[in-house]
Amino acid sequence: MTIIIDHRPVRRTSRWFATEISGRQARGPVQTWLSTSLSALGHWISSQQRAYRRRQTERMLEALPFDLRKDLGWPASDMQKPERN
Repeated sequence: MTIIIDHRPVRRTSRWFATEISGRQARGPVQTWLSTSLSALGHWISSQQRAYRRRQTERMLEALPFDLRKDLGWPASDMQKPERN
């Protein structure tokens, strides 16, 4: 008869941060909040970058000659929609 004993030390940390339970890393509330906040910040930054690129593209198209913009189908900036009375 053979008995195999596998002893792995379990490190315990503060309940607010990560806790290692049986070799698996569990998230604490601080890490969950930080992860969520950083994710939201990343989404906000990427949306700001997309808006910046869109504005730059519109400026570039507005800088083209009128005839070229007309050929592309870009609406004229000086034409307003008629107001309904």
